[in-house]
This record gives sequence, C-alpha cells and structure tokens, in this order.
Amino acid sequence: MQPGSPGPGQDPYQQSPYNQYPPNYGQVPQYPDPFSPQSSPPYDPTGAGSPYPPDPFAPPSSPVQPPQEYSLYPEPAAPPPPVPVPQYPAAGYSVPPMPPPMMAMNQNNNTFGLLSMIFGIVALPMLCCFYTGAAIGIGAVVLGIVGLQKANRGEADNKGMAIAGIVCGGIAGFLGLLWIIAVAAFHFATPTYS
Repeated sequence: MQPGSPGPGQDPYQQSPYNQYPPNYGQVPQYPDPFSPQSSPPYDPTGAGSPYPPDPFAPPSSPVQPPQEYSLYPEPAAPPPPVPVPQYPAAGYSVPPMPPPMMAMNQNNNTFGLLSMIFGIVALPMLCCFYTGAAIGIGAVVLGIVGLQKANRGEADNKGMAIAGIVCGGIAGFLGLLWIIAVAAFHFATPTYS
C-alpha cells in the first residue's frame, strides 16, 4: 500500500458520498394548486365571463348549492319497494301443444310405398333362407302396387319407393319361384332306390 492512499472500503477520489447529487435532487417541485381560490377565478354558472357564447340547448341552470356536510353515520336509505310475486295457475303447469307430425301436416300416407321398398330389399337375401324370400317378394309387390296407386291419386308422395319395392319384390318373387320349381324338378327327376 502506498503512503497517502485510502484504506480498504474508502473512496480513492476522496469524495463524500452525500454530496454526489445537486441540492433538492429527488424532491417534488412545488406547483401552484389549481383548485385554490386564489389561483382561479370563481365559477360563473351563467357563462357571462366566458369567451364562448352560451349553449342555447342547455337546460336552465340552477343556483350553485353549497356542499353538504357529511356525517360519520349517514341517514339510512329507504327500503326498496316489495317485489310483486308472480301468480301461477292453480292447476299446475301446462305443457305447450306439440306440433302435428309431418305426415299429418302433409296429409300424405307414405306407409305402403315405404313398406314395399323395405320388403323388396329384404326379400333378395331371404331367398337363401327356406324360400321365404319368394313370399316376402310377393308381399312387396302387393304393397308396392297399393302405394303406387295412392301416389298416382296424390294421397302419397313416395312414388319412387313404391316402384323400387315393386321391382325388388318382383325380382325376389320370380327368383324364389324359379328356385322352388328347380328344386321340385330336381327332386322328381332323381331316381329313387327302394
């Protein structure tokens, strides 16, 4: 350590840490109070001293009321008015009426055409199950004819379903009858050994 040098923890430039900032540094500057009566003229509700003309659509002004004194315990407010209780029917709740179903709204009876199409489609794979496809196919043809007649009269609007049922049922009935005839012919054509 050199002679005249500061010791550990001391400033080598020998400046006081308290004189680093200018005086009044960090203090809030003093501005005049804009709400004090000395700094602004009193409010004129008539607008006579204002450089702007008065508003012709403004409501008439009332004299300025002095501020009210507030107490520690304010006056209790008036209770709110009672809420009216809704009146319910004595017999209970009613169910709103249901809208009529689509069939009743159209006044169309599409049941025969729909059943004919379903039976006609089911009849084709049922040919393999004990010859029931032929019977179901014949039923599909009958229902399809009835459904087609209703569609032609305007009582139904599913003419395509009825035609599909007639076609599928007719094919299933025809193939079923051919199958039954072929099995019967094969049965009678085979010789019997007794």
